[in-house]
Amino acid sequence: MSYPRYRKVRRKRRNPFIPAVLIAFLLVILGAVLFLLQEPVIVLSDQVKFPVGTSVTVRELVLEVQNGVLFNGEESICRTEAGTERAVIQVKNRLGGIYEESVTVTFYEIVIPDTTPPVITAPDSVEILEGQSVDLMQGVSAVDDSGEVCSVAISGEYDPAVPGVYHVFYVAADSAGNVAKKPLTFTVKKLILPFDENGKLVDGTYTTVKGFQIVVEGGMARVEGHVIANKSFALPKTYTSAWMTAETSAAYNQMKNAAQADGITLSVKSAYRSWNDQNWIFNDYVRRDGVEKAETYSARPGHSEHQTGMGLDLVTSDSIEARENAAVKAALDWLNQNAYKYGFILRYPEGKTGETGYIYEPWHYRYVGQALASTLYNNGDWITMESYYGFDSMYRGYTN
Repeated sequence: MSYPRYRKVRRKRRNPFIPAVLIAFLLVILGAVLFLLQEPVIVLSDQVKFPVGTSVTVRELVLEVQNGVLFNGEESICRTEAGTERAVIQVKNRLGGIYEESVTVTFYEIVIPDTTPPVITAPDSVEILEGQSVDLMQGVSAVDDSGEVCSVAISGEYDPAVPGVYHVFYVAADSAGNVAKKPLTFTVKKLILPFDENGKLVDGTYTTVKGFQIVVEGGMARVEGHVIANKSFALPKTYTSAWMTAETSAAYNQMKNAAQADGITLSVKSAYRSWNDQNWIFNDYVRRDGVEKAETYSARPGHSEHQTGMGLDLVTSDSIEARENAAVKAALDWLNQNAYKYGFILRYPEGKTGETGYIYEPWHYRYVGQALASTLYNNGDWITMESYYGFDSMYRGYTN
């Protein structure tokens, strides 16, 4: 019996190097893919705040880009006022795609500390007479270096009614709190009145609180050549005049003709009165109404403008007639609007009793010439002689 013969097969040995290479190759491929797929990383700058008006590029906002390349680095943003802007940072990844990330950029105003005080424009010194009205703020201003207009106040005590030398300050502060001071020397000179201790006029030259010169000569006062007759200033008992002075008469006739052309009739109810006439009239009123009331509408002898020959009562001298008679009212209205053109002033205007010493008399006019009359007319809001020249009207006890 024979047995089959078996052929011995030799197995071929595998090369262990080939799988290792393949694995390594695959790992390299995988690593490359992962490398290409890595998401970009943007490292931002800490500096994301800039002054207003600064042009900021995207590149300035980025410190570093990982896994990509900055794509829009030259793009810029800017603001002209304080606020925020959104900046978009674009990065091209390794595969060519665009990755975006945004950042908020703040723009702020540059504040330069203001340490400069305002400049005050004001006088160094002011001088007035005792009791004279004064506005120490007239023409005063303050401005700082930015053009801000600042309010100005006066610091320190002073009294225009009390003679003396006062040292005060103009003070101004701007919105930044800077304070400026400017010294002012305020001098109040004693007012010398033209009366003695009994109220009698004393010859000489005196300055009023408005700066006008009152000249007293022969017991009679004049200012700019105009005779003064009121409760403060009396006329000598011997002073006389015609019914009207020549200038007063000529001006009145011219005014009367102008009024007639407008359909208005003027007449003179009273003109010159002597000292004795006024004495009788005044005392008659005193007997009727008492001294206190009589002195509100009638002058003591020597203190009446009628004695000058330049004071006129026109159309009427009765308050009831002035209110209720249509023709009289029309004439008085015409005078109120036109008398100044001929040199006459309404001597005792309504609401000015505190200045003149007398109640409103719409019929009493005084001739002063066109220049002064035009000024005192004041577009119908009459200014009194007392207010304009700066003297008072009050009895001081003396009666000539």
